[in-house]
Amino acid sequence: MTSPGGPDGPRPAAAATTARRRVSGLLQGSGLQITERAHELVIANPLNPERGQIHVAYEDGYVCWERTAWSYWGHLQGYQDRHTDTAPPVTAAKIAETLGSSLPPGDAPAP
Repeated sequence: MTSPGGPDGPRPAAAATTARRRVSGLLQGSGLQITERAHELVIANPLNPERGQIHVAYEDGYVCWERTAWSYWGHLQGYQDRHTDTAPPVTAAKIAETLGSSLPPGDAPAP
């Protein structure tokens, strides 16, 4: 399958222009913000930024969705309030394990 502009695709400047026109036409009236970057367009909703961003590559029109996921765990060990906190405290071990690390033996704080 050939890309728009022929078997070799559009030239870089033309590819950016083509992508901008297509995306603008498709999303006209949506309220989404389109930002031009060096190699791609980035589409976001300024009223709902936690939904992430859509990236559209100039070269081939490839689309990907980037977003940050949040998971609320509770209070860090030592900050929790025993009268109002129902969740267990967040430990250093949980933080290290989640990020693909581990604490050196003997460096883990006491519960």
